[in-house]
Formats: sequence, C-alpha cells, structure tokens
Amino acid sequence: MIGHRFSLVTSVLVPLVVSGGGRASPAASYDCRAVADSILGFSGVDGTSARWSGPESRNSVRRLTYAASGGTHEYAPECLLSAADTVAREAVGEDPGSVERRYALAVVLGLEAEREGGRAKVRAASALYDQLQAILAMDPEHVGAHHLMGRLQAGVMRMDRVTRWLATHLLGGGILKRASWSAAEQNLAYAAEEAPSVPDYGYELAHLYEDTGRPGMALEEAQRVLVMDPSAALEPTVHAKAAALVMRLEAAGAG
Repeated sequence: MIGHRFSLVTSVLVPLVVSGGGRASPAASYDCRAVADSILGFSGVDGTSARWSGPESRNSVRRLTYAASGGTHEYAPECLLSAADTVAREAVGEDPGSVERRYALAVVLGLEAEREGGRAKVRAASALYDQLQAILAMDPEHVGAHHLMGRLQAGVMRMDRVTRWLATHLLGGGILKRASWSAAEQNLAYAAEEAPSVPDYGYELAHLYEDTGRPGMALEEAQRVLVMDPSAALEPTVHAKAAALVMRLEAAGAG
C-alpha cells in the first residue's frame, strides 16, 4: 500500500467540512515560494528545481503541510499551505497518472478544506472528493484514500441539516450529496483493517461508532488506539483525542 505514514499528515489535519468559520488572509507581504524554500532547506537553484518537481515533490508537500499545521514557524500557515498547493498541483500536472502525486494534492486539499470557510470550504472539499475518486479508480486498495474519503463523508454527515443543505445546494457542493454514514463506515473500517497500526485510522472509526450510536464498539476501538506506539510526529495528538473519547464513553456508561 502507498504511504501509510504520509497519510498520517491528513489523518490529523483534516476535520474537513465539519468546522465552520473562515481563515485569516494569507500574509501578502511574504514571498510564499521563498518561505517554502527556507522551510525545505533549499541551498541553490538546482536543489530548488529538484524539490519543486519530480520525485522529491511529494516529500516537499509533506514537509510544508507539517509546517503549516504545526504553528512553529513565524510565517503565516496560509503562506506555507499556498506553497504546498503550488508544489502539489505542479507535480500532478507533470504526471497525472501518479497515484502518489495525486494523494499529495489530496493532503493539501484536505487541509484547505479545514482552514477555509463558506463556499471556499465546500469547493476544497469537492476538489478533494474528485482527487480521491481518481486515486481509488487507479488504486482501489489505496488505504490513505479510503481513510480520507471516509473522513470526508463522515464530516458531511456531522453537519446539521441546514448547513448540509446549504453546502450541497447553494455553495456548489452537490457532489457531497453522495455522502452517507454507511459509506463513511465502509471506508474508515477498510483503512483501520488494512493498516491496524495507524492510530488515527482506529480513532476515526471509533469516532464514527460514537456518532452512530454504538458506544461499546467505539470504546473498544478507542482503547485499541491507546495501546499503539505514537511514533509519528502527529500521533500523540491522536492518542490524546482517543483518551478523551474513552473518558467520555466510560463516563456515559459504555462498555
């Protein structure tokens, strides 16, 4: 399977269309490409060319999305995300048949869907859906794409009815009408089964079980996450969310 660890980027960063609100405007005073070069540690024209295109572009997207989400840099996250978007789109343009490059773009689109608001949020979520559909057409067993698709579908279903109607009828998100709890569960369960050592795959499945009225299954899955080794950079965050879920379920009498 392609990129289990790379998929961890989005597994933590993408509540997708659940959250509302907008984002701050990108810092216009920054040259986002130059900022990205500094984050990536480019040391010259040749290095820059190699990492903004070709095989290294996927790693550049990964590093920029980590930087955009971590808040550890003085530059606006939107600036780094803009640079990551540029890298990912250029990479897909160079090789549209590359599953890995399309998945890198899906990572960026997921983060954009989190940060944007209103029509821009729905537009990013719809673009993410298109990329995931293309990836799964090329590689039906792509674990990360199944996970992201499940998260997207679950995010749509967690919207209240009015928000979901507005998103699907007025904001250009008609493609999101296809979302359902059953489809979300199928995708999330597939990812959790195929990659049982990835904490967020288990956590998101547990979250879905909770939201669909199955607290016992949610508790069992969340407890399984807590015994996993949080080895990747963002996995401690997942463990914290799983621990909070366990506490909430136990307090409600699950188990």
